[in-house]
Amino acid sequence: MSSPSSKSTSDEPEAPRHRRVVISGIGVFSPSGVSVGELEQQIFSGRSALRTETFRSSVDECICAVAAAPEVIPGLDSRQRRRLDRFCQMALYAACQASEEARLTASGFPATSGIFWGSGFGGIISLTEQLEILQQRGCRRVSPLVVPAVIANAAAAHIAETFEIRGPSLTFTTACAASGQAIGEAWTRVASGELDVAIAGGSEAALTTIAAAGFLNARALARQADDVRPFGEGRSGFALAEGACALILEPLEQALERRAPVYAEVLGYGTATDAWHITEPDPKGRGAERAIREALRSAGLHPRTIDYVNAHATGTVVGDRVEAEVIARVYGTGEEAPTVSSTKGLTGHLLGAAGAIEAAVTALALRTGLLPPNTPVDTPGDDCPVPRLARPGDRQHLHTATSHAFGFGGVNTCIVLGQPDLRIEHH
Repeated sequence: MSSPSSKSTSDEPEAPRHRRVVISGIGVFSPSGVSVGELEQQIFSGRSALRTETFRSSVDECICAVAAAPEVIPGLDSRQRRRLDRFCQMALYAACQASEEARLTASGFPATSGIFWGSGFGGIISLTEQLEILQQRGCRRVSPLVVPAVIANAAAAHIAETFEIRGPSLTFTTACAASGQAIGEAWTRVASGELDVAIAGGSEAALTTIAAAGFLNARALARQADDVRPFGEGRSGFALAEGACALILEPLEQALERRAPVYAEVLGYGTATDAWHITEPDPKGRGAERAIREALRSAGLHPRTIDYVNAHATGTVVGDRVEAEVIARVYGTGEEAPTVSSTKGLTGHLLGAAGAIEAAVTALALRTGLLPPNTPVDTPGDDCPVPRLARPGDRQHLHTATSHAFGFGGVNTCIVLGQPDLRIEHH
């Protein structure tokens, strides 16, 4: 496989040969847009979707930064609206949009298709609603549909039913790394030849009082929208967000035959575990570094060949500092170091769907050359040794990029994307 690169090194590793896999469809339902076009316009212009929201309990309230997607999800019938949790509804919307973009009909998926989906909380909205019914009205009034609405693999199951996909259906619940892992594992199956099409992504709908209170008390959530400052001085946490993003992954030749759009080529993937703490990152960033280096090795790329890094940076004090140190250690800090940005100051933190929407934004950056800005921070804090942060309007000829996704449980993922060379290689 030939990998695109704007920089050359003498010690570039050799990647194992496998099928070239591209992203041929993107579907999104998010605070920053409900289509690829809207997402692109909102992100690259630096428009923030963050606001300050009040969540109320029976005894008090909590105030925090959030980013909400539109309340109404179009294209659903009354049965789906009644029976499916919001995280499932958003997943279906995104999957249908992605398949339409890739010119795949509901019955047009090959038998060798699979689903790889991520979610941190699953159907937490349905769970909290039914718990309230249980407490106020008793056991007999609890819906018999609560379990299928709550289970984390419900989204993948409903996508499979919609598109008649009978291949593997895998659900990843690795917190904020979930959809990053879903995309990476889907890539391995398609690249190896086991599958010909994969729907990969994630969805999250956790704008609930219990989630907000828990994150606030863990000092992970910002109290005001203005406090969300990835890599910046004065950062105090992330904005709790919801949304879904689906990607279609398939071999390059197949996408070109169908005249599907080609957003980017997936070049590599790595994942590793901190084995340190359930919520705190390894202070030395060893798991994150291992995941990034494994992704680059699988892509056959030296770290110095990466042009842009879409960082996980959520805006927490410790998490951003550790990731910044890892970025400096892996990619370098000199003139050839990549430009870096986190888009969570624009979209908020979509938790289990974050890796997918950020991979989509990275693919759009590769296609257009526009860099997603690190809004609202353009100068990193003294404790964050990031070489340079992208600003609104920055443009660069990009060849390769990485997208990081890290989660509670110490799970770290990295996906390597490249500007696609549409020439077909025959071996």
